[in-house]
Amino acid sequence: MMIKLILALILHNLQSSSRKKLRMPNASHPINQIMIPQDLGQIRFDRWLSAQFPDYSRSEIQQWIKNGLVLSNGKKIRPGSHAVPGMKLDIQIPLIVQDQAPQAEDLPLEILYEDADLIAINKRTGQVVHPAPGHLEGTVLNAMLHHFPDMADAGETHRPGLVHRLDVGTSGVMLFARNSEALENLQNAFKARQVSKMYHCICHGIPDPYQQTCTQAIGRHPVHRKKRAVDGLSPRDAITHFKLLKGVAGGNGGLLEVKIETGRTHQIRVHLSHVGHPVIGDTVYAGKQAQFSAPWPKAERVMLHAKQIEFPHPKTGALLKIEAEYSSDMESYLSLL
Repeated sequence: MMIKLILALILHNLQSSSRKKLRMPNASHPINQIMIPQDLGQIRFDRWLSAQFPDYSRSEIQQWIKNGLVLSNGKKIRPGSHAVPGMKLDIQIPLIVQDQAPQAEDLPLEILYEDADLIAINKRTGQVVHPAPGHLEGTVLNAMLHHFPDMADAGETHRPGLVHRLDVGTSGVMLFARNSEALENLQNAFKARQVSKMYHCICHGIPDPYQQTCTQAIGRHPVHRKKRAVDGLSPRDAITHFKLLKGVAGGNGGLLEVKIETGRTHQIRVHLSHVGHPVIGDTVYAGKQAQFSAPWPKAERVMLHAKQIEFPHPKTGALLKIEAEYSSDMESYLSLL
C-alpha cells in the first residue's frame, strides 16, 4: 500500500510539472528580474533590452525573446511588441566559460601611440572593448592581440593588457599595456587619480551656468542591473566637471567639454542626466528626451567621445598627453546640427 501511495504522489507531481507554463530555471541561465520604468516612452522590447544589456547584440536579445527566455508573469512576450511601463520581466541569460583567453583577430585599429610598454588607440563606436557574454569575437581586445601578441602575458588571462574601458557606444582614446609591469603601474595611476581624462559630448539643452561641477555619488540602480543612479545602491563618490564649448541645433543643445576626476560606470551620462542635460542618443538615461523630434535628427548611438587622456608613462614617469579625433559618425552628426 505504501509503495502504491508513493508512486501515485510521484505521478501527480510529474503531471503538475508538465502543466506549468513558466520555464524552470536552467543552471546555465541565471534569472534577472527587472522592471520597466513608469516614465518610459513607446519603444520596442528588443531595443529597450539592448540598452539594459549592452554586452549583448540586439539580434541575440531578439533570439532570447523568441526562445522564451524573456517572460512577463510567466508568459512569453512577442518579439515585435512594445515595452509597457511598470511591467516586470524575468530574463534568463546564457552563461559563457569564464577565464577564457581571447582569440586574436585581424581587425582594423587606429593606433594613436605605441612604445615597448603601452599602446593608445582611437576606439571606434559600436565596438565592445573585451569578450563578454554575447560578444566573444570582434572586440577591441581581439584586435589588439592580433596586432600586439606580446600583450597576451600582461595581466589576467581573459583580459590581458586592459587598463580601462569605454562603453560600446563611446568612441575615443583608450590605453592598453604591453607587459604586466606597465599594466600594474597604469592601473595604480588610475587609482591614485594621476590620470586626467577629457571627453566631448553633445547634450540636450544649454547648461546655465555654462560651467558646472557635479559631485553626487553614484551607485547601482535599485531596479535595473546594468544601470547606475545618483545616490543608488552602495554609492561611491563621483566628480564631473563640464563646460559649454558651443551651442548647436539652434540653441536646443550644446557641445560640452567634460572632465572626470573619478571613473564610475556611466558617470558622465548619469551626472548630465541628473542636471537635466542628458547626452544625445542616450536611450538609457535620457528618459522622454530620448524621443527625437525637430530640430534633432535621430542619433544612432550615445554622442560621447573620449577626446584626451594625460597620464604618467608607466616606466619613465614622463607626462604623456594623447588626443583622439572625433569618429566619422560624430563629425557627421555635428555637421547636421
